[in-house]
Amino acid sequence: MFDTKLFLSLPIDIRYTVYFFLGDVVQNVRPPAKSDIFNDELIAYPNIREFNQSLVDKYSKHIGVYDYIPNFIPNWCRDFDLLRHDIILTDRLRVCLQYEEQWFSVQWIVVSGELEIGIFTTDEQFLQVSYTINEYCHLLSIAQQDLRLGINVSDINDVNELCKEIQHRWLFDTVSYISFINCWDLDHENVVSIIPCMESFNNLHMLRIESKNMFNNLINTQGVRENPGKTIVYNVRQNIFELELYTLRDLGYKSVVDLQKWEQLQCLSLSGCEFIDLNNLILPQHCKMLILKEVKYIIWWDLSHLLKRIRPQWIINGQVKKPTKKEEEEESEWYNLYLEVVQTYQPLNFIELHNAKRVKGNLILPARLVTESRIKISNGTKVDSVLLI
Repeated sequence: MFDTKLFLSLPIDIRYTVYFFLGDVVQNVRPPAKSDIFNDELIAYPNIREFNQSLVDKYSKHIGVYDYIPNFIPNWCRDFDLLRHDIILTDRLRVCLQYEEQWFSVQWIVVSGELEIGIFTTDEQFLQVSYTINEYCHLLSIAQQDLRLGINVSDINDVNELCKEIQHRWLFDTVSYISFINCWDLDHENVVSIIPCMESFNNLHMLRIESKNMFNNLINTQGVRENPGKTIVYNVRQNIFELELYTLRDLGYKSVVDLQKWEQLQCLSLSGCEFIDLNNLILPQHCKMLILKEVKYIIWWDLSHLLKRIRPQWIINGQVKKPTKKEEEEESEWYNLYLEVVQTYQPLNFIELHNAKRVKGNLILPARLVTESRIKISNGTKVDSVLLI
């Protein structure tokens, strides 16, 4: 039998490791993945006769969509009541907060006219449990003004009501990110409601965008020019340190992606794209991190014109070495070549390719970034050629 008291007495680093592998799993029920929506096979959940029926109506926006799965909602209701008082989950939330991990998506929601704090899966699709503000702050021993939560702009929320409640309670500083996941229409009432509120959120540092339409209208420079009155203003852009972009299909295909107006951006993350051309991506001067996940086809920065300038004797074990002979002309050639490669990647000092399938082009990489693990390419990624300098 699992000894809860013994487990919670273990050092925090051991508990952290356990929670890390558990990820965002809390509920015993789990919605099917998007790829399995049209699959006829459904998980057979046990029949639950006694459960809190009031939760069905109260959280209908969040769980009503799953009523086609037999016994899903009764099991969710039973787990919901149990999880609210589960000391293991409380400890997971505390450890998550202490280590600044993102094991869950923790967001503001409005339920029956009251603000609550919802614990969602990391994909923001599934509400697992929810707390009142006082309950959550008490469990995590945190003051209300120290909360850092997100807002999802999709249909699961009435954003207008949500913003009014945040304003009424003077909780502007608690909003740290806004997510447009599952939101594709610039004219949606939730989008119209959230844009004028953004400037009030002083600690808003991250945006998540899913659709190409929202990206072109809210993020890309061209969109800023074309949609007056429905754009993110300068003061908000100056606060954004991180952009997370999902399933945009293609980026930089026969068009320029200009992010220079996001002047304080430090990290750009792209996930689930079909195609990215890095030659057409213009980054702001403070952007240090580029993370590409689950991208099928990447066109690398084109440095093929430099290959003609590389002397054969410089190449040793796949690296363009600095000439050993003290000839000023040759050293100058090598240095100019090295400088052009380094400038190509500036301002970036960390690039990660995670589960990318294909990288097209001759990869000429600064050796220093590779040896210091600041350029990471996962195994299984097909590349044309790699040369270090």
